[in-house]
Amino acid sequence: MEWPSDDKAARLTQTWRAKKAKYQKYASKGKVEKLERALARQQAKLQQAIDNGKPNIFTEHKKAKCDFTTTMLRTAMLVRNLKTAGLMRRERVKVVSALPQFAEARAAAYAAAYGVPYAGARRAETPPPAEAPADAPADAPAAA
Repeated sequence: MEWPSDDKAARLTQTWRAKKAKYQKYASKGKVEKLERALARQQAKLQQAIDNGKPNIFTEHKKAKCDFTTTMLRTAMLVRNLKTAGLMRRERVKVVSALPQFAEARAAAYAAAYGVPYAGARRAETPPPAEAPADAPADAPAAA
């Protein structure tokens, strides 16, 4: 198989970035049906690539797209259910990323969006507890 030229590869990468942003927007609004349709299309293309004997790297790329969309679909289901239950405001929630290494940034973004304290930030601001002096009795309270 002949690999695409650099121009075509850049164009395909840019197209996937745009679709990723669109899918994140769908997830933040709770649009489950749109993500289900996108996932069905992606799975059909993946199966077609497997049936046609495409290289492993190509099918792995298609699988990664399906995995990303599946994650966005789960997020959209959560958002939709929270909105239905009245536990979330109706405006759109910013989905920072579906990757685990961005979980803390995602938690901070949600906390900022809803005006709730963020536990990660609180941990950094809270000073460590004061220790009792070495010569103080064991039952004496720590010095404040």
